[in-house]
Amino acid sequence: MPEDTRAKPLFAGLDVSTQSCKAVVIDPERGEVSHVDRIEYDRDLPHYGTEEGAVAGLGKGVSESDPRMWLEAVEILLGRLGEAGVAADRVHCVSVSGQQHGLVALAADDTLARSRAKLWNDFSTAEECRILTEAVGGAEAMIAEVGNTQRTGYTAPKVLHLRRHEPQLYDRTRTLLIVHNYINWHLTGGPDGGVAVMEPGDTSGTALWHPGKKTWSRKVLDAIDPELLQKLPPIGPADRTIGNIGATLAARFGLPPDCRVDAGCGDNMYGAVGTGNFEPGMITVSLGTSGTACTVLDEPFIDPTGEIAAYCDSTGRYLPLLCVSNMANGYNAVLERYGLSHEEFDVIVKRTPPASVRPTCRWRRRSTSASASRISCPRYSAGRCSRGTCSTCTRASRACRSSRARSASPAASPVRRLGAGRSPTSSKPRPSPCTVRGRLLGRRSMRPGSGTGKRVGSERSRSWPSLSFCWTRHVASGRTPSAGRSTEP
Repeated sequence: MPEDTRAKPLFAGLDVSTQSCKAVVIDPERGEVSHVDRIEYDRDLPHYGTEEGAVAGLGKGVSESDPRMWLEAVEILLGRLGEAGVAADRVHCVSVSGQQHGLVALAADDTLARSRAKLWNDFSTAEECRILTEAVGGAEAMIAEVGNTQRTGYTAPKVLHLRRHEPQLYDRTRTLLIVHNYINWHLTGGPDGGVAVMEPGDTSGTALWHPGKKTWSRKVLDAIDPELLQKLPPIGPADRTIGNIGATLAARFGLPPDCRVDAGCGDNMYGAVGTGNFEPGMITVSLGTSGTACTVLDEPFIDPTGEIAAYCDSTGRYLPLLCVSNMANGYNAVLERYGLSHEEFDVIVKRTPPASVRPTCRWRRRSTSASASRISCPRYSAGRCSRGTCSTCTRASRACRSSRARSASPAASPVRRLGAGRSPTSSKPRPSPCTVRGRLLGRRSMRPGSGTGKRVGSERSRSWPSLSFCWTRHVASGRTPSAGRSTEP
């Protein structure tokens, strides 16, 4: 007889990220993933006019999207469940992860008070970061208030930017939401009784709320608007559901009316859980449009320098996190600098020994021999320079000679990425755009300067499997590569 599966539950997950929206359905009874689907905003929803997920042509440093694009993507994915043979009436719960920090403004009539949402990678709020920091008495005072410094990626400067530059839209706003909270509101009914609630993980990335004290900062709120708290939803636990699926959506997509909607969390928090990082002792490294490294702690960790972000995780613990906002940009810059294809870059990564902290290492060898310059040359490693005498090899050889003045032990050397290092013609260090102490990973790290390269689209991101595998081996071997937190866009 055929197996009766009517009473066996399925669970669905949605990831509303910068460039795409993904759906996953799992069958816990079978212990397997039963369905995966994906919407690429640029490709599948071209009427929103996005490039790499953000509306094109808004100006330098501005990254915004129409929140309705995310809702349309979610509904397309829900509508495809039946087409893919998934029994939607067996989905007992839906959980949403979303890109962090993005600001969605809802009006009193439950329409968008502002037609676009500023995203995490919007860097137009540097002036607002300065204003807020000065208002509370400096960076140290800001860390005491919210556990973090103010950065353009966070939500607080986005709110102040809205009030300063679009006061009429700010006044029209009744509720301010983070991306995944907005999706939850829509799933639970939207204008028809949708639940507007936040949870500690994403709230800790607003730079309005202290993750250790678990309280809003009165000073930061007042620096933006003394009445701001009235526009912020309540904060509920991250490990609870918030309500049932909206009746309209349930009827439209065949979901059971008692299907629950989980509190959800930010993508970094759920990314940690997805890699098994929900207890102390593990480090998760994520490589994408941005690059992050995080670990779970039982007690809050507040970095007095503000270099390590202080977040809550989605299990009731804490998630200190380092972020490089232009991880994919660095990858793109390497390809452009050396004229490499994705496939040739994969060849280089495969030839890189596990636990090497410099995958395209121009400085690893402390020698000026021909073999050293060849190994240091990406074109040679990719099979496009047979003698090691091209201009790239010459630059690499110079780098090898100048690097001898650095520390004798590679393990003690800082991790260097594009834009850092010494000039071949000078004994003085070339200033790095940003130097941070990677306390989480125990190394000092330097990151590229702002604006290096272009953001890499999803097509390029999908061509990174070898690079991701290489970094996974680093973590597995216990010799984790350093990561630096970006302090500027």
